[in-house]
Amino acid sequence: MNITLVINSLASGGAERVLSGLANYWAAQGHQIHLITLADSSKDHYPLVAGITRASLRAGEVSANPLHALLLNWRRIRRLRKLLKQHRSDCVVAFLPTANVVSLLASLGTGVPVIVAERNHPQFTQLPDSRRWLQRKTFPRAYRVVTLSKDIAAWCAEHYNCRTTVIPNGIELPLPEFEPRIDPDSVVSAEHKLIISVGRLEPHKQMDHVVQAFDDAMLEPDWHLVIIGKPGPGSQTYAAELKNTSQQLANGARITFLERVGNMQAWYERAAIFMFASRYEGFPNVLLEAMACGCATISYDFPGVAAEVIQDEENGLLITDNNVDSLTAALQQVARDQNLQQRLAQAAPGVLETFSLQACQSRWTELVERAAGVDRPTIE
Repeated sequence: MNITLVINSLASGGAERVLSGLANYWAAQGHQIHLITLADSSKDHYPLVAGITRASLRAGEVSANPLHALLLNWRRIRRLRKLLKQHRSDCVVAFLPTANVVSLLASLGTGVPVIVAERNHPQFTQLPDSRRWLQRKTFPRAYRVVTLSKDIAAWCAEHYNCRTTVIPNGIELPLPEFEPRIDPDSVVSAEHKLIISVGRLEPHKQMDHVVQAFDDAMLEPDWHLVIIGKPGPGSQTYAAELKNTSQQLANGARITFLERVGNMQAWYERAAIFMFASRYEGFPNVLLEAMACGCATISYDFPGVAAEVIQDEENGLLITDNNVDSLTAALQQVARDQNLQQRLAQAAPGVLETFSLQACQSRWTELVERAAGVDRPTIE
């Protein structure tokens, strides 16, 4: 098959990692893969195997006003339409909001089926009214809108009047490594116990809940908390206030912030407990990674996702009320009950069976093959 993949960029990120992984996987199977980004290749983070063609729809600098944005996107649509015809594409797979809409508009009249991926929960995603309107108008003509959970699929079907398929992210060990590789024992000495939380420092990730719960739990002095993540876009003030607040807490000396770590598997394996306090997520890659590596996990039950990964009190603790007091109590329970901690840690790697990378890639392959073959049955 000739498969065209479209995404904003190949910069570091969960969606970019999944899409580049699919590109490499399909190329290895002998398919012709054309990967197209809206931005140029200067910020590419994920490598592509030989044989994949790479193009950019870059149509000038960042838009200066709404009219300029309209012009830039019109140029992208025309360029993508030309490439679809040039590549004789059998199917288009697009990730992320702008790429999704551009791909659906570019394919009008070509007969090329388009699969778009909604990587976040639209109910909680801040988008301009014009973008939301375009999604409502274009998503019904997508072959499928792929979501990461059943809850997101139900929301999209209701609000976009589109056909959906659920394909969660997959995981396999060992996790990829890159720079900087930081030895956990160089940050928290080996004789101390480690709790970690991973994610961008931005309000909806609620790292302030993690910090407050750690301080309120009043654990023994050998417990330390490390938070790994850099400030999210526009969240520098939140991140600065979070770090400043943590330093003022009674147990602030045992809280460390790291912006970037390239050897995350070593950190998951070193940690005894993983805490996750997001208010919402598209799909929690770091939650899967931590559990796959055997962390005893405590997580908020953000809408429609966490409960699909965690079976409460079996392979982790699931907190349903998004409350710091409940998070504190759960942390105290897991930290002080060694038997519970070991039981959760031993059960957690079972997520590798349900959310294996192979199963994820197989489902994507099946969907693309059915989109390209008119006589094949419909996926519900």
